[in-house]
Amino acid sequence: MCKKNYNAFYGDPRFSAVFLRVFAIVFACAFACSAIATRLSPRVYFSTVRIKLHTDIPAGEFTFSPDDPEFVNTQVSIIMSSNILDRVITNLTLQHVLARQNGEPDWSLDQTFAALLPNISVTKAPGTSLFSISVKNPDPNLAAEIANSIAVTLRVFRREAWQRPELDDTIREIARPSWNAVARTKPEIFGIWLFRGTVLALMAGGGGAWIALVIRRFSRRQAASA
Repeated sequence: MCKKNYNAFYGDPRFSAVFLRVFAIVFACAFACSAIATRLSPRVYFSTVRIKLHTDIPAGEFTFSPDDPEFVNTQVSIIMSSNILDRVITNLTLQHVLARQNGEPDWSLDQTFAALLPNISVTKAPGTSLFSISVKNPDPNLAAEIANSIAVTLRVFRREAWQRPELDDTIREIARPSWNAVARTKPEIFGIWLFRGTVLALMAGGGGAWIALVIRRFSRRQAASA
C-alpha cells in the first residue's frame, strides 16, 4: 500500500511539471550568478624568484646533498616560517596592503601571515640547490615584490642564523610581474558556481514540487469533506 501511494504521488505528472518549473527558475538564476561571479572575479597572478642556497651548513661542519630530504624540507620550512614572512610583511607594510585589497581595515601581523602563507609555494630543481619561490596575488607587481622580498630576507636570515656573513646565497633570477599566469581560470570559477547552482536547483525543484502537491492534495481533501 505504501509503495502504491508513493508511486501515485511521485508518478503524478503534476509533480514533474512543478519540479521542472522550479528547477528551471533556480537553474537560470544560478547560471546568471555564475556568469556575474566569473566576470567580477579578480585575476590572480604568479611571480617567481629563484635562489641558489649553499648546502654546507652550519659553519661548514658538513655538506648536504642538494636532494637530501632533510636539507630540502628544512629550507622550505624556513622560507614558509614566520621568521621570514613576518619580516617581509613588516618591510612591505602588507598588514595595510593586503587588508585594503580585501576591503578591510588594517590586519594584525598574525592575520596577515595567515592570509599570505597559502599564496606562497616553494619548489626545488632536482639535482641542484636552486629553489623557486612563487607568490600569487591579484596585483602582479605586488606578487613580484613579495617574492623578491622573501628571497632577500632569506639570505639575511641564513647569514644571521648560522653566523656566517660570508655565506653568499645567490639570487639567480629575480621575480618580475607576470601578466599571463592566472592562478584560477575563468572556466574553473564558472564551473564551481554552476555546479553549486545545479545542486541547489535540484533540491529546490524537488522540495518545491513536493510542497506544492501536498498543499494541493490537502486542499482537495478539505474541499471534499466540506
